[in-house]
Amino acid sequence: MIHLVVGGLGSIGSRYCRLLKEYGEEVRISDINIAADWKNVDICWICSPSQIHHEDVFYALNQGIYVFCEKPLTDDLRGAEDIRQASLKKRAMSNQQGGGKVYVSCNMRFHPCVQLLKKDFDAGTVGEPLYIRYNYSHYLPFQRPNWMQSYVMNDGIILDCIHELDLALWFGGELNNLQGFCSTLELPIHDFSRMHIVHKNNLVSEIALDFLRRDKVRQIEIIGTKGTLQWRSEGKEPEKALVRFNSEILYEGEIEPNEMYRNQIKYVMEQKPHNLDEHIKILKIALEARNAQIQQG
Repeated sequence: MIHLVVGGLGSIGSRYCRLLKEYGEEVRISDINIAADWKNVDICWICSPSQIHHEDVFYALNQGIYVFCEKPLTDDLRGAEDIRQASLKKRAMSNQQGGGKVYVSCNMRFHPCVQLLKKDFDAGTVGEPLYIRYNYSHYLPFQRPNWMQSYVMNDGIILDCIHELDLALWFGGELNNLQGFCSTLELPIHDFSRMHIVHKNNLVSEIALDFLRRDKVRQIEIIGTKGTLQWRSEGKEPEKALVRFNSEILYEGEIEPNEMYRNQIKYVMEQKPHNLDEHIKILKIALEARNAQIQQG
């Protein structure tokens, strides 16, 4: 079967093209509205700019095939609900395995160090978890030299860095209360954000995001009654990573940048998961936080 990569000329689409071909898959790069012979397409990988994800997902769903979409799904909750309804309708009508299903990318869950952290967290290594800190910091012009023309100018930091919110709900469970703020310190978008989450199980999460730090850092700290479980990542290509519990080093070394994408691709191709409802919940929280903080700004 054919894997159709939509809008595959950008960096993320090109990455998926390369990695799918590693698996020996046939990949076709095409604009979604002129794709030929949809009957031979198994999975549609939507890697177009985020501002047109909404219309691309709709078009692909109408073909009755499985849809993979880069994050975020959309920046509009009404559009997200329209997609959910279209997915429900197609899943009820489709006789194909993946027909009507949508999986929104959450590749940080497939990062080998995050998976190691989650395994130890679930095993109770830290004892009773008390609070968790999530941090992502990297100067935006270093990430994307053409950032002024990038989708991030529409999304701002909360939607662009929705991975941290996704991880917070993956580790901590459903949200009970969210407070936070964001500001524009240097760049002409919201480039700095702090969020305080109380989960339904009373666990507390803190999320710190900024597009200002010149050296790239990403980390998670889980503080519990038995100690602290930490992952810290510095740099990119190579990414230097450290996972430790208190003073015990569980992993230290370099991470190959495509490893988490390979892990996610394997999962998607083998399982054809459907996480649309979960992503819409996360998207709703992100949009509420962003909109509230825009009004405060």
